[in-house]
Amino acid sequence: MLSWIFGDYFYKCDLIKMIDEIDKKRKDKRIKGLTMNSSFAEDLKNALNGIEEIIDVEKENKKSSSDSKIDYSDS
Repeated sequence: MLSWIFGDYFYKCDLIKMIDEIDKKRKDKRIKGLTMNSSFAEDLKNALNGIEEIIDVEKENKKSSSDSKIDYSDS
């Protein structure tokens, strides 16, 4: 079944998949203690329009720098 949204046609299963992915990302953010910058509706509209979420660069840089540290104390 096709649904017409925002001038485009989407399969119902694709819409459900988008909704589930957005829900999972939002739950992961809450678990990590991050704040939501947008509502679920805005996230869904962005997904339907093909707009990717902008990740906070500073937090990602801190995360990647802490992940890249290697402990050589056992050597």
